Amino acid sequence: MTAYHHKKLRPWSLIAWSLRSLANLLRLWPLLAIAVWAASPVTLHLRWSYAYRDIGTYRVYTACTYLGPQGFIRSQPGETCPVFTLIDVGRAR
Repeated sequence: MTAYHHKKLRPWSLIAWSLRSLANLLRLWPLLAIAVWAASPVTLHLRWSYAYRDIGTYRVYTACTYLGPQGFIRSQPGETCPVFTLIDVGRAR
């Protein structure tokens, strides 16, 4: 019977293992992106329509409607209306 010998910790082997694991995860990036998109309450929305009033040379937006994965969402009056925006759906409804 032989005596117990502590296995040497090889740092390069640990680094190689972690890089291989990361490469395997990156291969599944479409599935990871869909999972993050489905779980995230903040999603990208596209401006569908807007209304504004001219005050001199300045536009005051009175209503903006955005289209996103959860449907149409109206923004608060007086805010700017960018073409693309991130909206927290939980707070917007």
